[in-house]
Amino acid sequence: MPAVKNQQMIIGIGGLSRSGKTKVAKKIRTELQKQGQNVLLLHQDHFSFPEIKIPKIKDRADYEHPDSIDWNRYLAAIQEGIKAQQTIISEGLFAFANQQLNQLYDRQIFVSIDQATFMQRKANDTRWGPLPPPWYLQHIWDAHQIHGQCPLPSPLQINGTKPLIINEIIDYIYKK
Repeated sequence: MPAVKNQQMIIGIGGLSRSGKTKVAKKIRTELQKQGQNVLLLHQDHFSFPEIKIPKIKDRADYEHPDSIDWNRYLAAIQEGIKAQQTIISEGLFAFANQQLNQLYDRQIFVSIDQATFMQRKANDTRWGPLPPPWYLQHIWDAHQIHGQCPLPSPLQINGTKPLIINEIIDYIYKK
């Protein structure tokens, strides 16, 4: 694997909730930092609008829609990272749902899992409180099929149910 210092780039990592996007992003950040890169990791979850401004579905905030993200604030954070000569990792459900953001990516990584794995992992996810009702779990899955896919050519596809091979991911990042 090449040791390339200060090679600024923007990496997009997308996939379904609980697929392993954050895990992949953190491992990449660690590896790039070991190589001397200045890395900014941005989680789209941190750029959600306040709940009152998020679209609703059956009187619930619909965090599964791209309109739940403050894209202006998110893109401004990326621009600040660019000015600071940072390698930027953009990670989130909607990593590929914004055309302006898609045009910035140097590399794209898509983490996938099957529906049964998603349902099992989501059933064990209590970060946001009690498990949502079954109809909402199905809504998360369905919304991902509409808004969460990667329309860009040649993303690196990672199976979120298998162990990560970080060297292969880093090789993809540095490919010419």
